[in-house]
Amino acid sequence: MIQEENFEKNLDKETKIDKNFKNEIKKNNIEIQTKKKEIDILKKDINNVKLRYYATLDNIKKNTTKEIKIIKKMLFKNFFKKLYPILLQFKKFLHDTKKKNIDMHPIVKGLKLTQKSFQKNFKIWKIKEINQSSIKYDPNIHILENKDPQLNKSNQKFNLVKIIKHGYMIQDEVIKKAIVKII
Repeated sequence: MIQEENFEKNLDKETKIDKNFKNEIKKNNIEIQTKKKEIDILKKDINNVKLRYYATLDNIKKNTTKEIKIIKKMLFKNFFKKLYPILLQFKKFLHDTKKKNIDMHPIVKGLKLTQKSFQKNFKIWKIKEINQSSIKYDPNIHILENKDPQLNKSNQKFNLVKIIKHGYMIQDEVIKKAIVKII
């Protein structure tokens, strides 16, 4: 009987240990599951941070590219604005050589070749000359030579008589307005 009692006591102890062990295993499993969930959340957070990082880099690249284009365009406009008086003198000189019948002189021929080179480059650079006659006056591309207040009051569109100085456009943006006389 004593042995039976000892056996039962031992059995009770083992079942208690088993229950405690099972409870510990359950607790550990629950902790493991919560830790796995936390790890999944952290992985998602890390992935989101990476995605935001790459999106930020992409935005920086795009903005920098836009800024570079704007700066290049602005520098090109400034360059052309500085070149504009030289072009006017160049045209005036070639026009005067025709009047004086010295357009066959070697220097004048060289200047004509230079002018052709300018014209080719203007096409490449998408620079257009505003030189059309007999079109309607447009304040966006023309400046009146004589600013007559009566003309401004009558909101009519006037035909051009003569272009005094040619204007220039780069793509669709006016760099220098043409100076005109109107009818």
